[in-house]
Amino acid sequence: ETLKKYQTQKSESLHLEDQVQNYHLAGKLFEQLIGTVFEIRDKIFSNRLTELIRSRSEHESELINDFYFPGRS
Repeated sequence: ETLKKYQTQKSESLHLEDQVQNYHLAGKLFEQLIGTVFEIRDKIFSNRLTELIRSRSEHESELINDFYFPGRS
């Protein structure tokens, strides 16, 4: 009877340890996922900013060309 109780408690504690490890792993995976999401967001933002700067500088150079060389374009 005592042995049976001990075995039951042991299997319950092993089950709890497994659950804790699963939660720990899930937490780590979630952290990685969030990190990846932020990396992607930063890259998109950086690309958009680069495009904005590029298009703005193209537009400004067109304006400068139109101002200094009025009949060219």
